[in-house]
Amino acid sequence: MEQAFRSLFRLAGFVSAIAATPFATAQSVEAVAFGWNSFGQVDVPTNLGAVRSVSAGYAHSAAVELNGTVVCWGYNGGGQSMVPAGLADVESVAAGGFHTVALRVGGTLACWGSNAQGQCAPPKNVGVVSAIATGGYHTMVIKSGAVVACFGHNAFGQCTVPSNIGQVTAIAAGWHHSVSLNALGAVKAWGSNTYGQCSVPVNLSGVVAVASGSWHGAAVRSSATVECWGLNDDGQCNVPPNLLGIVAVAAGAYHTVALRFDGSVRCWGSNVDGQCYPPASLGAVTAVSAGNKHTLVMAQAPPCVADFDHDGAVNAADLAVLLSQWGSSGVGCVDLSGNGAVGGEDLAILLSQW
Repeated sequence: MEQAFRSLFRLAGFVSAIAATPFATAQSVEAVAFGWNSFGQVDVPTNLGAVRSVSAGYAHSAAVELNGTVVCWGYNGGGQSMVPAGLADVESVAAGGFHTVALRVGGTLACWGSNAQGQCAPPKNVGVVSAIATGGYHTMVIKSGAVVACFGHNAFGQCTVPSNIGQVTAIAAGWHHSVSLNALGAVKAWGSNTYGQCSVPVNLSGVVAVASGSWHGAAVRSSATVECWGLNDDGQCNVPPNLLGIVAVAAGAYHTVALRFDGSVRCWGSNVDGQCYPPASLGAVTAVSAGNKHTLVMAQAPPCVADFDHDGAVNAADLAVLLSQWGSSGVGCVDLSGNGAVGGEDLAILLSQW
């Protein structure tokens, strides 16, 4: 059945490593997307403020603003882009095939979208959660004790967690398989292995980050190098030679994205929709995620200036704009300080530019 899915739909591999680089700051971090855009998944909302987390799903995208609210855009056929009313205090978000999962401050979950396979129905005993990942129709979490729990579709054993995976520090989910990284730097994978996506290289060790595409896996070693395995039809596992200084990696359906220590990104694999072609104006990237055929990153935005109406002068008109958004998360770069709310710090910056 997987082969039929691949041939007919070129389905997604949307669960990817989302990691902050050592130079990441909260100020002016924006979401930037590129690649396949048939459902608007690359059209980042113009009113989206500074973000703390991003995730690319099959054909939708999700982000968490600094104030803890979630914004989704793109395909909504399963309700995966319809954020529950009142959802707040969110730390991170994971976009799956047709569902979305949010992790709140305090370790509780919120799930929405398609629940046909139980992927939005966390077990009652899931407890406090520290990390989340979403696959095609299943969800993974790390709960208290560094233990992995999975729920949702399990026809390929992707939710049957092995007993020998150790104390887990990171997780990733593919279309029909799951991946874990333990405290010793060892990677385990389980579920469908049609394309070798669960055949982790035997010599792979010292891993610090993992990612999973639809049918391939990727890992970052402590040496800041990348290893890939699984489906390689479009060269998504052909790591560029001499690729060094990598701190995070993301895997889509047919492409792979690596984040360098200096904030630049390197992509390889399929580029038919531009998913491996970052915008030339892209600032220093702090986190990466990969969807079916699109890429979503967090990047340093251009510096904000107080001339909100772009008339060439900072004056009373700009002050009026700032006051109209007082206490909000800020639209149009009005949050000059980048602290997640328009307030006194922004007023002081505006006055200094008057």
